[in-house]
Amino acid sequence: MISTLFVVLLTFLQSQDPISGTWSGTLTPNGAASGVRVTFLLKFDGKTAVTGTFTGLPNPGNVKTGTFDSKTGKLKLQLGKTNEPSVLLILDGIVAKGVASGQVSGEMSGEFRLEKKVF
Repeated sequence: MISTLFVVLLTFLQSQDPISGTWSGTLTPNGAASGVRVTFLLKFDGKTAVTGTFTGLPNPGNVKTGTFDSKTGKLKLQLGKTNEPSVLLILDGIVAKGVASGQVSGEMSGEFRLEKKVF
């Protein structure tokens, strides 16, 4: 009974915040046969701002500026190296049913696909 209640509560909380949590997937450069595996730890402020960190690229980094529109599902993350102000990559896409996907621009052009981990 308690475990069922916990699962229901966890599902409710995740539906209220579709962004905060651990995301993993790939950034695939145009023309590449496979992508680079990445993991993001994101936090949504409940309004529009998204912050977080990522690993998997040659250098770990963080979200310099991030936004999410809960009405449209639009997600935009400007990424750079940790402790450096420059934006090197921009992820621009849509979040739907625990999957974020879209275009990558900046120092690399291509596509991204991330899945939110459910614990």
